[in-house]
Order: sequence, then structure tokens, then C-alpha cells
Amino acid sequence: MACLLITAVGTQLIYTTTKSGIEKEVVQAGGTFKNIFEKEYPGDFTCDGYIYSFGDVGVIAEDFYRVVDYINCSHDMEFTIFYDDMRVFTTIVNESGSSAVGTFAADNVVSDVLKNKETKIYSDIDINGVKYIGYYTPIANSTGEISGMFFAGKPVKLAISNAQSAIIGFIIVALVTLGVSVALCIFITEKIVKDLVNIKYYIGMVARGDFSVKMDPKTLARDDEIGDISRDAQTLRTNLSDMIERDPLTSLYNRRTCNIKIKELINNEVPYAVVMGDIDYFKKINDTYGHACGDYILKEVSAILNSYAIDSSSFVSRWGGEEFLVVMPFHNTEKAKIIITAVLDEIRKREFVFEDSQIKVTMTFGISEFIKGDNEESPIKRADQLLYDGKQSGRNRIVE
Repeated sequence: MACLLITAVGTQLIYTTTKSGIEKEVVQAGGTFKNIFEKEYPGDFTCDGYIYSFGDVGVIAEDFYRVVDYINCSHDMEFTIFYDDMRVFTTIVNESGSSAVGTFAADNVVSDVLKNKETKIYSDIDINGVKYIGYYTPIANSTGEISGMFFAGKPVKLAISNAQSAIIGFIIVALVTLGVSVALCIFITEKIVKDLVNIKYYIGMVARGDFSVKMDPKTLARDDEIGDISRDAQTLRTNLSDMIERDPLTSLYNRRTCNIKIKELINNEVPYAVVMGDIDYFKKINDTYGHACGDYILKEVSAILNSYAIDSSSFVSRWGGEEFLVVMPFHNTEKAKIIITAVLDEIRKREFVFEDSQIKVTMTFGISEFIKGDNEESPIKRADQLLYDGKQSGRNRIVE
């Protein structure tokens, strides 16, 4: 239905545009014809018997045709000079092929152009039984009296014929365009549906708590509303992941997430070491400098610990309060101690500046490793006990 409507509107538009184009052509030709003739033959247009003159120069049919040929219009353009309302020079012929010289203008033309002195274009003026698009301009003598008219015109049937050719071409183009549009629509729709299915699957996995799911890069790269939805979904996943998996103050993994990741290591039979760390005299820091300072120290220490988890498989979690758990896959106690020693050295050297206060911080660490037969809690309990032993023996140390 839409295609039919577009074709109908397009057809009408083509006809109207074609007709309008012919009207402009007729007006241009008529104006050119008048200007050349008046330039070649200046003066009043008069008649003495059968002699027609412009000024002192008599004009004959050959003069008229010479000007017509000079304009070099299409062969379908017709020209006429009227003396009063009678055609005295014309290219128009009647049905028998005889010249239309001696025939008269229509009454409405006589009224508009000769009497009212109007320059006028008619879209369907009847001339000897043929409809014309005609342009009439009055010929004014020096006294202001209208002595005749110039005419230029084309048969209306040419506008229809030209429009029909254009309409056929338009319909062919419309049908081809429709076919291409349908194919393109199907192709685009399939891509849209595919991307929407990807988004639905992605959101479904996130809703079930699987934050490891990845959005299809092609869907993310779309520069439209679907791309916006996919990017918003990814942002939502990240935000939910942070809310569920991470500690809000330090952005480290929380205890729940850490336990899940440790179980995955055990299930995949990956050896690992665990390091339990605690900030020494943290309560004193809170009591002396305030809880805002305590939060600042927690975040700074978290950043240092996280920076030493140099390989992508290691991770750090805030285990509770001022306690941290570092998990190092493919590490044993000895390798873990090397890294944690560097961490402790950096923390010892660092001066933590909060407002106007410079604060020194130390930590105590206990290190253990996974032993075959352990569950996820066993290495952690051993590391926690070693941490406790370190606290009891003076703090600021690593116990393994």
C-alpha cells in the first residue's frame, strides 16, 4: 500500500514538475522572442492594408522565421505575432497542414492581454482544437496603445508524453528500489534481531550473577540505539559486578568473591599461595587521626597491595576491617614471600600524608600455601594463625 501511494504521489509530482518545466521554457522562449524582435525592429507595430511594420520597417514572413530560427528552440515550440487579435505571423498549422495565419486569439486572451495589458501564461489554451501551454505578451506602441501580442507555446500533450516517459522510468526505478529495500530491510532486520538476542543473553547471564560474560564487540561497535543499549548493559554489568564483587571503599574483591575464586582454583587443580595481612595498630590510627584518615590509609595500602599482584591471575581482597588476603596462583610460600617482602618494604618507607599529619604504617603478614587435600578454608586458617603469631611476636614482619 505504501509503495502504491509513493508511486501515485511520485507520478503526480513528475507530471506537475514536467509541466512546470515546460511552462518555464515557454516563458523564456517567449521573452527571448519578444526582446529580439523589438531589438531588430524598433518602433510602433502598425498595419497598412496587408503590410505590417515595426516603426518604418516592413516585416514579412521571412523576417519572422529568421528570428524564430535565431532563437534555436526545440522544434515543438511555436511562435506567433498577433496584430490586434489576429495571427499575422505564426509557425502554428491547422489539422490540414495549412498555416494558422488569419485565425484569431481566444476571447479570454483578448480580454487579459489586449484589453487589460497583462503578460499571461495559460496552461491549457485552445488553439485550433489543440491545447497549448501558451505565453502571451502585449505589444505596446509609443502611445501606450496595445497593437498586438507576441506568443510562444507548446502543446500540452508534449508535457503528458514527456511525463509518461519519466513516469515509466520512475516506476521501474521504484520497483527496483523496492526490491533492494526489501532485501536490505531483511538483512538489517536479521542483524538487529541477532544483536538484540546477544543483548538478551548478556543481560540474562548478568541477572544470574555471571559477570564473566562478554558482550559481542560488533554489537558494542554499533553507532545507533542498539549500540547504546549494549554499552549501557555493559556499564550495568560493571556497576553490578563492582557492587556485588568488590569492597566499596578499597575497590578490592570482597570476601565472598575471593572465596568463589579460590574454589575455582581448587576445582581446576591450580596450586596457589595465600597471604593474610593486617595493618599494625590500626585502631590507634583511627583514634588519633579519625576514621576519615583510617579510610585513607586503607585505600592507600590496598593500592600498594594491588600493584604487586603483577600477574593477571593474582588477586587481592579486603578480608575484613584492616585485614587483607592476597591469593597468588602458581606460587608457593617461598615465591610469595619474595613479593610480600617488597610490599612490606614499600609500606615501611612510605609516609602517608593526611591533611597536616604524616603517618607511618607497618603491616604483619602470614603466608601459607595450598596442600593437596585442603579445602578452600585450610590455607587461609593457617595463614591467619601465622599472622596472629606475628602479631604476638612484635608485628611488622612476615611469618611463614
